[in-house]
Amino acid sequence: MSQYTFPVGPNSRNRKKGATISTPQHSNPEEEELWVKAKSTEGAERADALVHLSYIAHSRNDYEQSLALCESAKEIYESLGAETSNEVLAHVYSGISYSLNEMQRNEEAVNAGKHAIELLEEIDSVDVQRAYRDEGRFAFEAKNYQDSLTWYLKALKFLTPDDKDFHKAWDQFYVARALIKLDRAEEAVQFLKSAREVFKADKSLLQVSFCDEELALAYLQLEQFEFAKAHAELAMDFAATAEDEVRGYWSGIRFAQVCEAGGEFQTALNHYKTAKSWEVDNSKYTYWPHVFQIELQMANCLEGMGQLDAAIEVRRRINSLSESLGTDPEMP
Repeated sequence: MSQYTFPVGPNSRNRKKGATISTPQHSNPEEEELWVKAKSTEGAERADALVHLSYIAHSRNDYEQSLALCESAKEIYESLGAETSNEVLAHVYSGISYSLNEMQRNEEAVNAGKHAIELLEEIDSVDVQRAYRDEGRFAFEAKNYQDSLTWYLKALKFLTPDDKDFHKAWDQFYVARALIKLDRAEEAVQFLKSAREVFKADKSLLQVSFCDEELALAYLQLEQFEFAKAHAELAMDFAATAEDEVRGYWSGIRFAQVCEAGGEFQTALNHYKTAKSWEVDNSKYTYWPHVFQIELQMANCLEGMGQLDAAIEVRRRINSLSESLGTDPEMP
């Protein structure tokens, strides 16, 4: 079976075991054939068809349908007992976890991912490394940073014949991100430097830029502002050269944070404004907790420049919006 790379979605708790799932209106010949198979067969054959249908649902971003299909397949496979291999069942649990994660049901995604890991560890499958990485991501997005660190370290330490330095560098990068969230920036710096060297040797400038953004954050946490600023500027240089607006957003925020901490309030304010304007102008990327927190950082800058009334007004407005939406500000 091919591997999932998907997130999925809906709440199917009230769906009865083996319940019929309706055929989508816009299906293709392959999909129609799979639906016929799913409705006319039983056991593993029906479950296999449901899993393949979940791939198709996922490919069109219908995560609710994909999750429902995976859960139906899981129920069938589990009812077959020993006839179902750990590998097949783990694959379905992975599909469920991706879907739940995409729907921002993060804790549920973590729990489903743990089931997949347990099944893969029982049979010493090399696929468990990918499951460790998935679980690290799910835990990070659920803000369980200690668990995220644990899973990424397991992925980093897990060795397979196909291991490449490039993949291990990614593991180091994600280990570092979790460490920064845990206020362990000094340790994070070492992992980021190591990952950056690998990406640099591979001439992967985008990945080098990712490391620079996180190094700026780590050095900021360590109050080593000169290093923090240098890495933020490197990240901004890449974004400008590559005309990468997303990286420009992130590197600009890191640079603003460093400038704010160093008392360069006008420069920080300008970069915060640019980042905030870009985010609200691009609905695909607008995440209100980030917008709110960026505005609060702008208020700090205004206060630092002696513009107290303006700072108070920004905080009043943002606190009101945050309360209305039931959404706490969150730093990007």
